[in-house]
Amino acid sequence: RKRAETKETITDVLKQEFGNNVVNAQKRGLLNIVNDVSELPTEIQSSIQPNAVGAYHKGQSYIIANRVSRDTARRTLLHEVGEHHGLEGMLGKAMYKQVLRQVNQLNKMDPVVTAAHDHVTKLYPELKPGSEAYLREVLARIGETAPQNTIWRRVVAAVKTFLTKAGLYNPNNMTAADIQDMILHSLRTTLKQK
Repeated sequence: RKRAETKETITDVLKQEFGNNVVNAQKRGLLNIVNDVSELPTEIQSSIQPNAVGAYHKGQSYIIANRVSRDTARRTLLHEVGEHHGLEGMLGKAMYKQVLRQVNQLNKMDPVVTAAHDHVTKLYPELKPGSEAYLREVLARIGETAPQNTIWRRVVAAVKTFLTKAGLYNPNNMTAADIQDMILHSLRTTLKQK
């Protein structure tokens, strides 16, 4: 059995990856790395799922060190950022609305977009076609099935810009799969919050 990580070991791994931006995020209270669930705010401890590696509460992201490995620390941090900001926060309101409008307009014009619409309509009959929740799922499907699609590539470029400004994008260490995973996570988790 491997040794459980601590807040110090996970902080060190993230500092190697992202430099002092991690320390700055901690100082500003945006990121908290805790040893285990008992160090989370008491009001959220009971709602933490047994397999959860992070949490978000009152504007702060938490990473639970003893549930994360050195190898998954980066991905966990990116998930927390994606979940906290959501896609709208990372793209900005105007571009976010523009992307969803394009996803809606290209139905029946772009075969990839049409296939994504058809998939979401079948899978989520409760979602109203054209609604924000529906279009977010269509966008997620495009990202999963056709990451080379122009709409998705625009979203990826905008998210890279956001991460660069936040000091969290390192092109040497961050793969296209990391970015894709983060965006899909941001789409799916903010759906639950709305």
